[in-house]
Order: sequence, then C-alpha cells, then structure tokens
Amino acid sequence: MPDWRAQPRETEPTENDAANPAAPDVVLDPFEPPLDAPSDPLAPTIPLDPEPPTAPASERSVLRRLAPMLAFLATVALVGWVVYSGIEGLLQSNSLEARIAETQAEIAQLQCEADQLDAIRDWLKSDEYVERTAREDLGLVRPAEEAFAVHAPPREGLSIVRSPWWANLLHESVCA
Repeated sequence: MPDWRAQPRETEPTENDAANPAAPDVVLDPFEPPLDAPSDPLAPTIPLDPEPPTAPASERSVLRRLAPMLAFLATVALVGWVVYSGIEGLLQSNSLEARIAETQAEIAQLQCEADQLDAIRDWLKSDEYVERTAREDLGLVRPAEEAFAVHAPPREGLSIVRSPWWANLLHESVCA
C-alpha cells in the first residue's frame, strides 16, 4: 500500500516558492494528519504517566502482610462450606433412609392386615361359616336331626363372656 502522507514535489518551483523560502518541499494530503502525529489514529493524544500512582511504603507492607491471611481465611471459609454441605447432605440422606425403612415396615404391616381381612372375607363366604352361624346363632338343624337345649343355672362369680366370631380368627395372627 503506498504511503500518501508525504510525497516529494515533482514540479518546478513557482514564484510563491521563491517568495517563501521556508515552504516545505513536500506536498501534504489535506485528509491525513500531520507527520508528527502518531501513526495509530486511536492512540491517545495525551501523554501517559510512565508510572501509575502507588501507595506509600507503609500501606504496601500492610497489604503484603494481609494478602496471605485473607487468602487463608477465604480458603478456610470455602473448605468449611464444602464440609458443611457434605455433612448436611449425609444427615439428610440418613434421615431419608430411616423414613424409607419406616414406610416399608408400615407397608408390610398393612399388607399383613389386608391378607387377614381377605382371609376373614373368604371365611364369611364359605359354607362352613353359614352352617355354623345357622346352628349356633339361629338354632337351626338339618333334616333328620333333633335339636335340644340345656338350661343350667348360672354359677355365682362365674361370668361367661362370649367373644365375637372373628376374634378366634385373629387369635393366631401372623402380623405383629
């Protein structure tokens, strides 16, 4: 790419040049910055300080002593947070495992009770239950059988407590 900023004059000197001996021998492009301008158009035109302002020596020594301590405290805080999070997760996991075990035990108990209720339902639907209820509670007999009843006087101090029919079924309970 050619340099358009300054080019030597290729023409003969004119009367104006003779009248002005201080005129330069180069023709300048009016759209270009002057030759003494920096070559980067985005470069700042204000000169920069070679050294940034610094803190006094006493402040620098305090900062040098505090920097490792602050880094240590930040590391301790980070490690503490990680340990706390881990312990909290472990405790929460143990709590959940205990709740799972309790729930599974409750499910097993309810399943056992449901099995007992199914057994009672099946007993109530059986012919054996119908015949027993008809004989004991209603006093019915089969054809060609005779029914008789014994009426004994009740004894003093002896109370007869009849349990419900289903209590005998639950006596030998498998569920505990």
